[in-house]
Amino acid sequence: MPKNISTDVSQGCKMAEFDPFNPEIMGHVHKPAKPLQCHGQPLTTYRNGMLKFLNEQNLKINRSFYQPITRIPEKDWGYNLGNETEIDVHKRKLPIPHEFIRVETRSKDGETRTEFHAAVVPNPQVMERPHRETGIPVNVMMIGFDSLSAAHFKRVFTKANSFLSKELNTVFMKGYSIVGDGTTPALTAFLAGQFEKELPEARRSYENSDTVDKWPWVFKDYKSAGYATLFSEDCPGYGAFNYRLHGFKQTPTDHFGRYFWEAARLTSPYCIHSKPQHRIHFDYIESFFEAYPKKRKFGLSFFTDISHNNLNSIYHSAEDFFRLLKNLHQANHLNNTILITFGDHGFRYGSSRTTLQGHLEERLPHLAFTFPYWFEAEYPDVVENLRDNSETVTSPFDLYATLKHILLYPESPTGLKRGMSMFNEIPKTRGCEAAGVAEHYCPCLNLKPADPNHGHIRRSAEAVVKFINDLTSSDPKSSQLCERLSLKAIKSSHQQMANTKFAQFLGSRDAHGREPMFLKGKVVPHECNYRIQVETTPGDALFDVAVRYLDGEFRVSGDISRINMYGEQPRCILSSRPDLRKYCLCKDYKKAVQ
Repeated sequence: MPKNISTDVSQGCKMAEFDPFNPEIMGHVHKPAKPLQCHGQPLTTYRNGMLKFLNEQNLKINRSFYQPITRIPEKDWGYNLGNETEIDVHKRKLPIPHEFIRVETRSKDGETRTEFHAAVVPNPQVMERPHRETGIPVNVMMIGFDSLSAAHFKRVFTKANSFLSKELNTVFMKGYSIVGDGTTPALTAFLAGQFEKELPEARRSYENSDTVDKWPWVFKDYKSAGYATLFSEDCPGYGAFNYRLHGFKQTPTDHFGRYFWEAARLTSPYCIHSKPQHRIHFDYIESFFEAYPKKRKFGLSFFTDISHNNLNSIYHSAEDFFRLLKNLHQANHLNNTILITFGDHGFRYGSSRTTLQGHLEERLPHLAFTFPYWFEAEYPDVVENLRDNSETVTSPFDLYATLKHILLYPESPTGLKRGMSMFNEIPKTRGCEAAGVAEHYCPCLNLKPADPNHGHIRRSAEAVVKFINDLTSSDPKSSQLCERLSLKAIKSSHQQMANTKFAQFLGSRDAHGREPMFLKGKVVPHECNYRIQVETTPGDALFDVAVRYLDGEFRVSGDISRINMYGEQPRCILSSRPDLRKYCLCKDYKKAVQ
């Protein structure tokens, strides 16, 4: 059956379509010319509770000691450094019963070197915690990056993106949207399920404000279900619940990285002495899996320093992130884990935000679910629903509902103020308001009917036909076998318009991101986006496609939908170029039906 050609553009959310490698945005993206180089070479490693010296450098060491790093009781700022414990460098290995340590070595020529290590040490009480019988019996590991849009994930993490897409079972949530200005609204929504203003007052300097311990953290739900839990943000100054808020009085999870990062501050850009900060954090994630091999785990590691202040600095972590994913896969840690990679929002500052695409990218952070190889066969409804929801507008409130759903499955979470589990079917007609996304953050585009006789529409349609003909003529075989198409008719045409509040939004009026501030007056767009449906001849193929007019050029989205059946039309290239089947009308087919 042919697909319906829908002219009803009033329902649901029409998401923006754009190319992550659009020249306009790539003019603001620059991969660092030099790789990240920290000062000196590491002297030690720390894994599985064992400190090891590397190569022969320990022979030149005069003295070495370590100090445990611990939390100041009931304080979310600062840290305690424990007593110095001497290290016998000739033993090469030393068992250490501490999660976070500072190591100092002094060479015979007077040089002093400092290193910091983080490695989860299993807690016996956590090991004995019984698992709840309900729910999906898997680990949940969340790895997030500050200011990482869905498009920037594809630009920066090319190897990781390919690995997740081709080697692992991953679903990318293309309609995942922000619900507030900054990191705190995003993490509050998916960890506590509410807006900050709905929760007990926790802002510093406000009357009757307190720590965030009373908030309904999903961490607590996982701990109650028997999970070992972990939470780590690597930039304590910008902590989601510390930058403006009082933070935690009690540690929210079994393993809490904040006081380690308080001690292990950057000594040069993106480095902690001889090691990249992000690599220390990646090692900490791996150690969590190693510490609890048979225990269910819920972890959240959030990377801030590598990406918060510079659109391009995150490139420094790309190879190591790819290596982390491979290590987790090769160690079979992903065989029983739902891996969730995400961004809190896209990049909020800098020259990229002057473009419409940069404006939209800020609203569309990265979110992807990676499942174990066996998962889809065991839970086909979950994966099918998630795929169906991947292009529907979703939000951190839905992510919160999904995290709850994992613990309750096959039952669904109830009593939520907002949000729906992404593992359930979400209506295609859903808009931003239903997802908890305010109008000025909404990335949905209004489709305004456009005159098919308008010059831009006509030239857009001609650009589409040229694009298709260029595809079929690019290969010698298909060039000989496929008809060259011409424009027969423009069946529908719309201009994609961002809503007024979205276009006028400047930022937050207050430091807490609660009061929006809008530009006064009319916003004049500097580019035009169209959605058109064209009919070509011969063959009467119908195509639905997005076209952007920018800098005098009409640029066709590569994601063209064929919206009527092609049947036997492309039979001549089905085996040689199946990727062209929706575009090709075989010359011999045309003769056969004449």
